[in-house]
Amino acid sequence: MIKSLKKGLYKLAEDLGFRAQYLIILFKIRKLLGLKSLEEKRIEKFYADLFNGRLSLIFDIGANVGIRTSVFSSLGNKVVVLEPNRELVSILNSRFSRSNVEVIDKACAASSGTREFHLGDNHLVSTLSTQFIHHKQESGAKNKWAKKSQIKTISLDELVKIYGVPDFCKIDVEGYEKEVLSGLNQKIGMISFEFNYPAFESDTLWCLEKLSSLGYTSFNFSLGETLEFHFSEWVSYEDISAIFHLKNFPFGTCYGDIYAR
Repeated sequence: MIKSLKKGLYKLAEDLGFRAQYLIILFKIRKLLGLKSLEEKRIEKFYADLFNGRLSLIFDIGANVGIRTSVFSSLGNKVVVLEPNRELVSILNSRFSRSNVEVIDKACAASSGTREFHLGDNHLVSTLSTQFIHHKQESGAKNKWAKKSQIKTISLDELVKIYGVPDFCKIDVEGYEKEVLSGLNQKIGMISFEFNYPAFESDTLWCLEKLSSLGYTSFNFSLGETLEFHFSEWVSYEDISAIFHLKNFPFGTCYGDIYAR
């Protein structure tokens, strides 16, 4: 009943053009009442176990509305967030004002400059990657990307130069992961990046090879939003890359996150 009501209110706000304002109010009410969903509690436990202690600096590349940012804020001394969607930036600035989170309205790319950003009708599918759009369309998704905008970009190397080396860096950029990691030429803390299969097999294998070349030696992954590691023990680059070759990949069409340290 409550879930249906929330969906109905969200749809009404979206139809009236007040989606951002609705989400800002919703997050403020939840914060005031100290409410956390089961999903948020699950995410918090996963990262608390993964980090095994408070971190000094976290990069959140592609924060969306800040579900994981909120967890990072509670587990880190400082969180640097990159989000190119201006509507979502307004939500993030409202959610994390007067906190340890710094929101930057840029995208992460191989270098500084400008890129064309494709705004989806659902904020979960906005992207800089035309390959991602083609993948979604070919898979039967009904989403539309009618609006485009020019956005500023910054590389991971440049972020490190400004803020220091992060203990953890989360990358979730809807098919633009290869471009983001192209802008990293040094080993930082633990990294996670999203994969989409089978459409982005070559990009995923490139990202794994890139991280290995930077000195990352231990890998693991979780499917979808399970937040459950596939391997009970972290594995080598050779082992993780072997399973992510499509001929060996046993999970069919799916997405998830790969972790490297």
